[in-house]
Amino acid sequence: MDDVEPRTLPRILIALCGRSFSGKSTLAREIVGTLSAELVGLDAINEERGLHGGDGIPVAEWVRANELAAERAAAILRTGRSVVVDDTNSLRFLRDGWRRLADDASAAFALVYVHAPDELIRQRLEDNRRSAGRHDVADEVMAEHLAQFEEPEAEEAAIAVESGAGVTGENVLRAIEAQIGPITTDAIVIGGRSGSGKTSVAAEASRILAEAGIRHAVIEGDNLDQAFPEPWRDGIDLAERNLAAMWRNYQAVGYTRLIFTNTVSVLQLPALTGALGPNVRSFGVLLTASDETAAHRLARREIGTGLEEHIARSSAAAALLDSAVGAYRIPTDDRSVQVVAGEVLRAAGWLATS
Repeated sequence: MDDVEPRTLPRILIALCGRSFSGKSTLAREIVGTLSAELVGLDAINEERGLHGGDGIPVAEWVRANELAAERAAAILRTGRSVVVDDTNSLRFLRDGWRRLADDASAAFALVYVHAPDELIRQRLEDNRRSAGRHDVADEVMAEHLAQFEEPEAEEAAIAVESGAGVTGENVLRAIEAQIGPITTDAIVIGGRSGSGKTSVAAEASRILAEAGIRHAVIEGDNLDQAFPEPWRDGIDLAERNLAAMWRNYQAVGYTRLIFTNTVSVLQLPALTGALGPNVRSFGVLLTASDETAAHRLARREIGTGLEEHIARSSAAAALLDSAVGAYRIPTDDRSVQVVAGEVLRAAGWLATS
């Protein structure tokens, strides 16, 4: 089986679930190593606090351990890394809590249930008492744990694996990938002549999304192949190559939404979406402006000797962009950047229509 590379899965929280001595920790470590994720273990947190679950821990201390685990998991997800939670997660409300945490962090979620028959658990418990490979679990504590354990219900969509059946971390990650599907990129591609407001609209759209807590990235495409001699004149697709490299880096730390700006981008959607990888949903937006509006805006921002050249190139681009098919056109004359940015996001389906 091929290795599972980190980029084949989105940023994700994987919660292990299963009775004590079912083999969760071994599998969790395998998943962490294969996915290059971070491990958060409830037993490890309790040991840091001088507590051992096998001795019996007061409910209040379990609550605190879960709070600490949630804080650590959330912090890891904020860095763009994936996290694997190693715990029995024996009660439904605990598993639901991890699902909510993933949702709040805009991360994917998977529940992995490691099942082991009673006789295998008892055998491992006795073997451990002889070998002292891990801290013992008292008989009364184990009995209470087994009696209270709630198996995942159908709606939890747990990925069930049988302990001792040769299941590997790679097997589990393939099952997770099949369940949640491949990473999908949602891209708003904004084109328009110089002076139409692309950069300002993208910046304002980013601000609106940030206020709504929507994770996203912004890439200014006009700078991706800024060089002399111009690479594109020699047939070198440097902009697409640089976009592909940048987006792989964004995806690796959990970004799936992109606002991309480039003057002629709406004429190059197939090449741009190809650079973003498979499973791309793109929405092309063409910002328009009259010659007078564009010239006025360019005069305010151009302080060098190239103003007349910029105005001429803007006019030529406007004529070329008129041929764009399928782009959502938004006039920007006499309209605020806030209004235009809001229309872009609503038209793309990123914000609800009012």
